[in-house]
Amino acid sequence: MTASRHSGILKLLLYLGGWTAIAITFAGQFYVSSSRAGLNVSLPQALKSSLADWYTYGVLCLPVYFLILSLHKERIGGKKKAVFLVIGSILFTLSYVVVRGLLSRVTERADLEGADISQYVELLFLKTWHFNLLVYWVIVVLMVLVHAYWSSQIAEKRAVVLESELQKAKLQALQMQLNPHFLFNSLNSISALMYQDVEAADRMLIQLSELLRSALKQSDEQMVALSKEVNLLKKYLAIEEIRFGNRLKVNFDLPEELLSFKVPTLILQPLVENALKHGIGKSVGEVRLEISAREEASRVILSVCDNGKGLPTTQVVEGVGLSNIRNRLHETFGEGKWFEISNQSQGGVCCRILLPNRGS
Repeated sequence: MTASRHSGILKLLLYLGGWTAIAITFAGQFYVSSSRAGLNVSLPQALKSSLADWYTYGVLCLPVYFLILSLHKERIGGKKKAVFLVIGSILFTLSYVVVRGLLSRVTERADLEGADISQYVELLFLKTWHFNLLVYWVIVVLMVLVHAYWSSQIAEKRAVVLESELQKAKLQALQMQLNPHFLFNSLNSISALMYQDVEAADRMLIQLSELLRSALKQSDEQMVALSKEVNLLKKYLAIEEIRFGNRLKVNFDLPEELLSFKVPTLILQPLVENALKHGIGKSVGEVRLEISAREEASRVILSVCDNGKGLPTTQVVEGVGLSNIRNRLHETFGEGKWFEISNQSQGGVCCRILLPNRGS
């Protein structure tokens, strides 16, 4: 049995169960009131009559549902809807007395014994038309409310899906922006090195090929383990070590328990690139980079610090790399302070990414 068929049977059983529960309630009331009035009505008779009444309402409820569904889909005006609903109420009442009249030979009440079908239908109409109208309009109101609730739930789910897809598209666009930016900068470094050391430039091309191969493998991933991000960063630094030689000193301070923490892919490489290019790229001394991660309260802080000249006193204009980081963090985690950059007291610049620790 397929899942959809199983679900359909379950809905049918719940539907029948609901009408049966109502019928049993009214049967009990009918039996008690008849007994106190001195009428000769047994409990099975009361139950049989009540089930016939409410199962008839249950069957007639289905065309009412399709009427409301059709009126909603057609999107007609309020006055026309009212006309259709009023016509529906008349048809509902007439249908009830006809169907219930046909069932009268099986579930004939004590006060109607001996009456033929036409007399029964006529008497039934006079006795129940007002109650039938009440039942009809209660059904209409409940169905309109249920349909409105379902529609709001579907719209809300659709909005969530659309928002998720939009966010995913924005992140992919930002990542596509970053990849060529990184590639062009690396090729510029190789181009500059070719005039100084051809063998070193050749080694750099090989390292770049390895790096791009690794980056493409995870290009579809928005979040990766910190260990995976660091491994990719080390391949990038292997290229820069050829450029800077023994002058480049890199220190990693990454606690073992944070290596499995999920971070946005390619989030550290632009910071390292920015430090090497703008912070210490033109210096003649030792180039030191500190790449660390630490857990603080409900956040995990990733830091990339250098020993360069520091930020100018004038307003800093962020390039593609840093603005890309801000945008990606905003799209991934929403509003909040996720990135900061500042001078260090001992010299140089420190960039910090403040990520929410989902495991805390």
